[in-house]
Amino acid sequence: MLDDFLGRLEINKPVLERTSMKPDEVACVCHDLSYFSYLKSPDGRGDGRYSFIGLSPFIVLKSIDSKSHKLVEIQLFQKNEVIRVHEDPFDVLRNLLDRFQIKEAVDDIPFLAGGIGYLAYESVHFIEKLPFTQSCEVNIPDVMWVFYDVLYIYDHDKEEGYFSAIDYSNHLRERSIQKAKSKISYWQKRLEDQFIPSNYSNPGILRPKTTLSPFHTNLSKEEYLSVIQEIKEYIQRGDIYQANFTYRYYFPYPDNPYHLFQSVSKDHPTPFSAYLNYGDFQILSFSPERLVQCERGKVLVQPMKGTRPRGKSLLEDEKLKAELLNSEKDGAELLMIVDLLRNDLGKVSDFGTVVVEKLKNIEAYPSVYQLTSSIRSRLSVEHDLIDLVKAVFPSGSITGCPKIKAMEVLSSLEREQRSIFMGSIGYISFHDTLDLNVAIRTALLKEKTLYFQVGGGIIHDSDPEEEYQETIDKSVFLLSQFEDKHVG
Repeated sequence: MLDDFLGRLEINKPVLERTSMKPDEVACVCHDLSYFSYLKSPDGRGDGRYSFIGLSPFIVLKSIDSKSHKLVEIQLFQKNEVIRVHEDPFDVLRNLLDRFQIKEAVDDIPFLAGGIGYLAYESVHFIEKLPFTQSCEVNIPDVMWVFYDVLYIYDHDKEEGYFSAIDYSNHLRERSIQKAKSKISYWQKRLEDQFIPSNYSNPGILRPKTTLSPFHTNLSKEEYLSVIQEIKEYIQRGDIYQANFTYRYYFPYPDNPYHLFQSVSKDHPTPFSAYLNYGDFQILSFSPERLVQCERGKVLVQPMKGTRPRGKSLLEDEKLKAELLNSEKDGAELLMIVDLLRNDLGKVSDFGTVVVEKLKNIEAYPSVYQLTSSIRSRLSVEHDLIDLVKAVFPSGSITGCPKIKAMEVLSSLEREQRSIFMGSIGYISFHDTLDLNVAIRTALLKEKTLYFQVGGGIIHDSDPEEEYQETIDKSVFLLSQFEDKHVG
């Protein structure tokens, strides 16, 4: 049915052309468009070399209901048609990647054609058999991917911008190249004509105008402390070794979400930020954590465990940094997750290639220090990108270990489905590359209510009061944008 729907569509090698426009200039014009996607690396440091913007969608894939059955909706913009198929969304993703695979060599840029989207935490139900016990207060698709025929790309190292375009209408190569170039010309002119420098350069326009009064959480501090004690009882019985418990903030937000995204990005730049506009809801991610990257079969995962707030003075800042690096508790949490991810990668990697490149690394952000590791492997030829995603999703850093049992415990303790929170956002290409974040420090706007979720890993010697304070420290990235902050 899907093959009949897609007809004879196929794509050729992407056409790449330079542009002088910067990513925030492009986004300033296009952020209100439905299916606009912006994977932003604000400072271009380290892992944040590239920023990507999805401009012109040609296929939208979304799951409809993972609880009762596997139903996927696919929209094809060329025909202005929609179909629904009773298939696993991961199988549909694999089908699309195989169908539109670019077999010719492409530029070194890791993402020239493909999809940008997300996996909500609950999409794990397509991978593992787990109970549905929580209510669903924020109803969005569990799987959503938008495939584009025009992308904007910015290389922060070279300070160069590009448009990448594909033609998918089964034309001969030369005609296909001309059609792709025409698409680039259209978007270049549209962006130049609609760009207003004063809107881009005036920081006041991008500051949220709403005061935060009041905000709510879905459990009180006393209830949080009680749950932590319950988790420690699971650990004492030997059911689990660690669980990453989370809870939710929410409050009214009537302003433009893109302005909030830009404001937070300016104050708290992270290498895996994302802004996704789906019309009736928007996702704003400020994640510092990578779930998985794969380029030419080379796999990298970078779990993050352990947090300290930044100090108010240089002396206090260095003290907190050293405290995190030398913390036995945080080191134990990280080591558990590293072992878990080594096992996950081992399922889809060539034997003997899973290597812990760096066990402990401190990453500095404006409001917190984070402890991370780096693990590399080589994807085996028997497995593809979808197998890789299913092997590592969701990240052990936001579940606990053993992973399946920890998820079962969390399902019984967390009051609501996590939705996008602790899921994953990023890109997956038609030329065998992907890069996905862990959707922490992430907010969702729907029906003029802004939601976000915080939490932390709990082990046998966790102090409930300290764990609660850590969740407060993690909320600063967003709450610091507002005034009059108090729980209502």
